[in-house]
Amino acid sequence: MFIKRFLKLFWLELKASSPASILLFPVLAVITSLLMLDTQAETLLRMEYVITVTEILFPLGMMLVAISLLLGDREKKSLSFVGVRSSLAVIWLRRLCFLFIWSTLWFGILLIVYDVFYVDLDTFKMLYSFFAISFVLISLSSFIAFLFREINSGYMVGAVLWGLCLINYGPAYDYLGPQLYPFYLWIDIKYRMGLEAWALNRYTLVVAGIYFSLAAIALLRSKDRFYS
Repeated sequence: MFIKRFLKLFWLELKASSPASILLFPVLAVITSLLMLDTQAETLLRMEYVITVTEILFPLGMMLVAISLLLGDREKKSLSFVGVRSSLAVIWLRRLCFLFIWSTLWFGILLIVYDVFYVDLDTFKMLYSFFAISFVLISLSSFIAFLFREINSGYMVGAVLWGLCLINYGPAYDYLGPQLYPFYLWIDIKYRMGLEAWALNRYTLVVAGIYFSLAAIALLRSKDRFYS
């Protein structure tokens, strides 16, 4: 009974807060699974493909849909936002947890397929990488969006950070350092850097995500900011 009620709440909340994610992650999983068609790729190149999906593509999808979990309702002036005067922080955290469950389900399925049919993987390492990068991107962009009460500001900051770390990776890595550079495994395997502090990097990203989440929650505690 509890499981049935939870699944019903999960599905209704997901449809209400992030309908785009319902299709985004299954479609993204199917599209990225097409990498397996490249049967001629060497093992190292296959790992690079998988890491690109893990650290770059899926976290970007998470960030794009997560920013609107709360402010999307505000901008649409939907009844679900206007009529609920309870803790916005609780609503946001619940929706964020549901989004992570949904995305991790599809990403986990994709990793199992990769591991069985494409290349040997450390599944936990890939899942943890996906979570850490997604968490810090979502927390930072959501904090900015809540600060300015504007979804586009969160999109802009998150996309700029993501783009600079990907395109201008050299200066970004030098500036952020091995502890905070998000695409750690990607830059390591792509450019044969021989980096060894992966666990510290992921731990630091999660801690940074926690700090930004706490700052975002502090903004949400001032409910009047979001009803004006």
